[in-house]
This record gives sequence, C-alpha cells and structure tokens, in this order.
Amino acid sequence: MKKFQRVGILGIALFLGLMTLLLCTALFISLVIGARPIQADIIVRDGTSVWLVDGADAFGLSWRSADQTTDLQVPSPDLYAAKGQWTDVDSGGWCELLPWPTRTGALAVGWPSPWMVWRFSSGNERDWFPRPNINADQIEEMSTAVSRIYVGGHLTMSLKSFGVAAAVILTSSAAWWILIRAFIHFVTLRKK
Repeated sequence: MKKFQRVGILGIALFLGLMTLLLCTALFISLVIGARPIQADIIVRDGTSVWLVDGADAFGLSWRSADQTTDLQVPSPDLYAAKGQWTDVDSGGWCELLPWPTRTGALAVGWPSPWMVWRFSSGNERDWFPRPNINADQIEEMSTAVSRIYVGGHLTMSLKSFGVAAAVILTSSAAWWILIRAFIHFVTLRKK
C-alpha cells in the first residue's frame, strides 16, 4: 500500500474518531438515560461559608449544583472543599465552587469520565437558574441545564477532560482504522 494511501486512511480514521466523540456528546445530551439524584452534601468553605451541594447522574451526564446558604459566626475547618472541589466523589476537578455567585452548577458530559463541562452561575437571588437546592428537583435541573447549554452555559475544558477527549478520539480512531483496513482488504480479495 502506498504511503499516501496510508496517510489518507489515517486522516479518515482520525476524522471519524472526532465525529464519534461529537456524536456521543450529542447522544448523551439528547437522551438523558437513567437519571437519578445523588445524596445532598453540606460543605463549609473558607471556614465560614456554608454551601448545600446536590445533583443528579445519568448515563454520560453528571449535574452538580451548589447553593450558598449561610455564613457561620464561628469559623470551622473546610469539609470536602480541598482545591475547591465539591465532594470526594467529584475528584476529577470538573465541578468547582466559583468564588462570587450565590448559586453555581456544572453539567459534565462523557463516559466513562467527563470530557466536556458547561458551567452555570447566578450571583442574584432573583435569577431562576440554577435554582436554590431547597426548591429544586435535581433531575429536572439537569434537563434544564441540557436545554440551556448553548444559551447560558460556559464550556470549560480542563487538562484532564481534554486528555479524556483525546483518549476517546484516539481509541475510536484506532477502531475506525482497523475497520477501514479490513474493508479495503476484503474489497481487494474480492477483486482477485
């Protein structure tokens, strides 16, 4: 096989790997499969700031929202807020407490690990999204976040999520390369 043909097959495989990532993202966003709420948690940040953290998980989607509820009169050590992460479960670092808003939310897309994250924040008590955790059904909030990703969300990708996306593209490109090579081999055998 000629060098240009190999490079062409590799280019097609990489393109199909990228398309696989984009189509999986669109599929996870459009079909919220098996959504279930997670257990709420309370976080004390900076010793005095109390946050209520809640969320929901579905196949390929994770929603987390944090609502600053009150400030403590007596400082307390930070609980589960190492490096600004919300809980030990979210050690991937994709859901971080933002310093200013009253409420913040993050929608992560990807499986088995998130490769894209959209963030939503509200510094105003009258803003309707994300809603205060006390009044919010988290599965409904996740669906609202999905519908608002192009309107009010800010796409952020960390180095880890970029690495996950690159790994998904490369592994799916390898699978596409094998399929293309097998197809070409099958076609050349049939011609003989």
